[in-house]
Amino acid sequence: MAIYLNTIKPIENYKRLINTKYFVDKYMIIEKTNELINTTNNYLCVTRPRRFGKSSVADMLGSYYSKAVDSKEVFESLKISKADGYEEHLNKYNVINISFNTIPDKNKTYDDYIGFIQSGLVDDIKNMYPTLEIKNYFNISNMLSATNEKFIFIFDEWDYIFNNNLYVENQNDFLEFFALRTFGEEIC
Repeated sequence: MAIYLNTIKPIENYKRLINTKYFVDKYMIIEKTNELINTTNNYLCVTRPRRFGKSSVADMLGSYYSKAVDSKEVFESLKISKADGYEEHLNKYNVINISFNTIPDKNKTYDDYIGFIQSGLVDDIKNMYPTLEIKNYFNISNMLSATNEKFIFIFDEWDYIFNNNLYVENQNDFLEFFALRTFGEEIC
C-alpha cells in the first residue's frame, strides 16, 4: 500500500467527513484550484488558524484529483459536480499527499525524519513505476519528471516542526527540502 503517492487515505477521510452532521461543502476551493492547473500560478497555499479545516480541504482535494480512486460517486452529490470543468479534472492526476505531523517513533533526528519521508516516497515511485531506474536520477523531482505524467502535491501540517519547536537547528533545511532538493522543478 502506498504511503504518499496515490494513497487512499484522503478518500477514506473525506467519506467520513461528508457523513458528519455539520458537513460544509467547500466545492469552491476545487473550482478555484482547477483554474490554477496548467498555469504558471499553480502553487496554492491554504492558510488558516488551527481547527479551521485545512486537513479536510487537503483530503477533499486529494480525493477529487487522485487517480488512485474513482471518487465520482462521492462528488456527484456535491455542488462541484455542477461546476464547469468538473469531470475534466476528476481523478486525473497522480497525487502526492504528505502530512508532516507524522513522526515515526524511531526517527528522532531531522535527517531521520526527512529520510523517512524521502524513502517512503521513493518506494511509492518504485512500486508505481517498476521500470524506472531509480538510481539514475539525482532527486525525486527528476524521477517524477521521467514518468512524463503530472503530479499534484498536497502538503498538510507543513509547519508542524516549527509550531512544535522540533529540529530547530534544521528548520531552514526543511524549507530547502521544499524549494530545491526534492521538488525543485515544475511538476504540474
